[in-house]
Amino acid sequence: MSYLINLIKSIPVLLMVLTLHALVLWQVIQHKPNRNVVQTPKTLMVHIITPPPIVKVAKKPPLPKKIIKPIIKKKVKLAVKRTTIIAAKRLTAQRLAAQKRAKRLAAKRLAEKRVKKLAAQRLAAQRLAVKRLAEKRAKRLAAERKLAEKRVKKLAAQRLAAKKLADQKLAKRLAAERRLADQKRAKRLAAKRLAEKRAKRLAAKRKLAAEKRAKRLAAERKLAAEKRAKRLAAKRRLAAEKRAKRLAAKRKLAAEKLAKILAAERRLATEKLAKRLAAHRLAAEKRAKRLAAERRLAAEKLAKRLAVQRLVAEKMAKRLAAKRRLAAEKRAKRLAAERKRLATEKLAKRLAAQRRLVAKKRLAERAARAKKRQSASMGTSQKASLSYSPSSNSYYPRLSRRRGEQGKVLLQVQINPNGKATAIQIQKSSGSKRLDNAARKIVINSRFSPAKKNGITINSSIIVPIVFKLN
Repeated sequence: MSYLINLIKSIPVLLMVLTLHALVLWQVIQHKPNRNVVQTPKTLMVHIITPPPIVKVAKKPPLPKKIIKPIIKKKVKLAVKRTTIIAAKRLTAQRLAAQKRAKRLAAKRLAEKRVKKLAAQRLAAQRLAVKRLAEKRAKRLAAERKLAEKRVKKLAAQRLAAKKLADQKLAKRLAAERRLADQKRAKRLAAKRLAEKRAKRLAAKRKLAAEKRAKRLAAERKLAAEKRAKRLAAKRRLAAEKRAKRLAAKRKLAAEKLAKILAAERRLATEKLAKRLAAHRLAAEKRAKRLAAERRLAAEKLAKRLAVQRLVAEKMAKRLAAKRRLAAEKRAKRLAAERKRLATEKLAKRLAAQRRLVAKKRLAERAARAKKRQSASMGTSQKASLSYSPSSNSYYPRLSRRRGEQGKVLLQVQINPNGKATAIQIQKSSGSKRLDNAARKIVINSRFSPAKKNGITINSSIIVPIVFKLN
């Protein structure tokens, strides 16, 4: 019987040893160090509760802005992933500890029940044996009853003393085990509290670093945007001036070329007419000389005809010259009208754009004045806004990604004066409960700037849109 009791007592200890071995093997299997990153040696069992230590690396020279931006984004994503992994590890460690405690309590309860059952069974067996022996002895030995009664009494006294001793020993062992269990629980609770404090400090430090980086990046982006705007404005002005000069030079060259071409055409036409007339005269003179004697009358007629032809030719030359002059003048007028029209259209467009800009500026100034008047009369007020929100990719459910679920969730968030979300309601669902729950987690882990009225923070509500989209 004592052997069985010792076995029952050693069961919880064996279970504890087996669970510890299983945890160590699980850590060894999953522990795969990254060869590209310098890591410090870390113990397996402590790494389950406490986060890994931060390795300090020597500072490198600053990189250009184009390379820094994607690096910062990747670092932020990695920090978020690391925090989620650390939180998951802590939850798993807490769950394992709770399961161990439950198993230990159950084992202790079972051991106590078994001990009680064994004691009851022993008592019952002893009583039955005594009764049987008494009956037999009473039948067989009536004379020895008195001696048997004395012996029975002595045996009963001895058994009671042995039972008392056994009960005392069991009580002492149980008390010692309970004390050890309480001490172990206190140590585990202290270790958990220390780990939580360290995690909170790390989270606060990371949040401050992320805010500082975001502010610096915003300032750098504003400066870069202003510089780009100034450069673009200067480039556009220079380009517009160059275009205007080029167009003016092209127009002058085209006008000069047209004038030269028209003058050359007129000269050629007059020279051709003069040459034709000279040829006609020479032919008429030769004919007149040859046929002077024979055909004087014919020559006179021919001379008259030639004179008439000369007059007609001169008239035709004058008409052609007049027509060419008119055509050239019309072309020049058309070109001048087109140039004027184009210039007037460009001027009109520029004036319209300038007027629109002036009108927009005036409207903006009027709106600003009206807001200032309202704030002066009613008191200043500022709406609540979202200051920081984690990316939706880090909270995207795995099942939703596998099934290709996408959507947009609109959440109405109640914000207290401290900038914390007190109540979250789904105004428009995405059609998937998993995506809606992930959107709630994102809003819980985001930060808000509270609404202000007359410089005092107040309770307010804001609608936060969260989009889940697969790349």
